[in-house]
Amino acid sequence: MNHFLQGERTMRKIAMIAATAVITALITIWSMYAVSTTAPAKVATSTPSLNIMQMMREAKDLPVEAYDACGCAF
Repeated sequence: MNHFLQGERTMRKIAMIAATAVITALITIWSMYAVSTTAPAKVATSTPSLNIMQMMREAKDLPVEAYDACGCAF
């Protein structure tokens, strides 16, 4: 009798895992469809190039990182 109960528990676990997988797959498929149908068409635009080195040279009054003297890290 104990073997039967153990097999029944195993089947319940498998059924729950399968049901969870099916529900997850359905939600994923539905959300992908919803996103693809309502998203506006992408328009290719050129963004202006950033000159990082010039930004670093012109940066002024930036905060200075301070370190604790005891050297303790939490």
